[in-house]
Amino acid sequence: MIEDYIDANGCVEQLGELIRIPSQTGDEEKIAEWIGLRLTDIYFKVEYQRVENRRVNVIGRRKFRNPGPSLLVGGHIDTVRPVCDWSRNPFVPTVEGNRLFGLGACDMKGGIAALLAALKALGEVDHSFCGEIIFAGLVDEEALSKGAKTFILSPVHADMALLAEPHFDEVIVGGPGKVLLEIRIEGKGAHASRPESGINAIDEAARLIVHLGELPFRKDDEMGAGTQCVLKINGGPKEYSLSVPENCSFELSRHLVPSEEVETVIDNIYRLAQRIGLKGRVTVKIKEPYYPTYRIGDDEGIVRLVQHVYQIERGRKIGVNCSKSVSDANLLVREKDIPTVLFGPHGGNIHSADEYVLIDSVIAAARMYARIFEMALSGKGQLVGIIRGGGEDEGGLFHQPGREIRGSQL
Repeated sequence: MIEDYIDANGCVEQLGELIRIPSQTGDEEKIAEWIGLRLTDIYFKVEYQRVENRRVNVIGRRKFRNPGPSLLVGGHIDTVRPVCDWSRNPFVPTVEGNRLFGLGACDMKGGIAALLAALKALGEVDHSFCGEIIFAGLVDEEALSKGAKTFILSPVHADMALLAEPHFDEVIVGGPGKVLLEIRIEGKGAHASRPESGINAIDEAARLIVHLGELPFRKDDEMGAGTQCVLKINGGPKEYSLSVPENCSFELSRHLVPSEEVETVIDNIYRLAQRIGLKGRVTVKIKEPYYPTYRIGDDEGIVRLVQHVYQIERGRKIGVNCSKSVSDANLLVREKDIPTVLFGPHGGNIHSADEYVLIDSVIAAARMYARIFEMALSGKGQLVGIIRGGGEDEGGLFHQPGREIRGSQL
């Protein structure tokens, strides 16, 4: 069976190599080249999509002789920058029991390593596969998703997609949207020895921030309520000046559920500023990135396939759920119309010190990926027609009675 071709030790070793390659957002070229070489070794045709200087997506494609479905797999290859309180070197993989520590180990180099191991196993099985499998390693997901936006504009398409994000005991089929707002306060300058004669923009911004918790949030049956977080604040002149600051701005990240509209969120901020008697002039501007909400149907072929394989491998059912945050899936679903799920090895301390991934989940994910690839590309279930609403397998594993993708638009 294909999962028996997974090289567990080799998978973990490759994860260690990935961790040793720094790939913080903005510097992903070296890791893209490393992944490209691994894909070339297993018979993929590799291309690099230039996103920015020293930043490329790595795209690997392997077409099989017989026509069939196209399956996109992959995820982001960038990491956040390490926080200051790591107790070990974040770029040196360290194993303690079932945990492998390193920057990006969980989010999401563990998933990338598992995918590469499964793709290698696919090449070692003597089967006549159908269709095409595509690997996409995308840059900038931890920032503005510039890699996903570049990929969306390319002619590469797929019938379904699986991103190896760290969601192991659930299949993620939807997620909230997100908008970044720049809120600017204009005050009135004056001598700082007589602050009452001016309007301190920093003070006014602070007042507004303190009251942000009073803003209304709509609730969704699956996604719950949205969230908000102040990410940055800037105010006052760059050079020292004994003057009342005239300007202050801060950035607010706001997660949205499907029933929320961006215009309503902005209007509520203006109403709040008026209600608390803010003295300065308030303006709200939408900035990048923006992610629309999304939700694919539970009966999508890729959803049912992951559920089916998980039950075979783990001996229990896996449910569907919606993420609490955004990912490149928001854009693949809403902008490129590719039904996409998130499913991958898990761990802890994501975006924190001493990030780790559970080694057994990496190996288990690789085994399941291999079986998913085999089933998706073997012609079972008449996937080509069924994924897009037709086909002959009425009531079979990949039966798709009608796709629904719901969400809000900007």
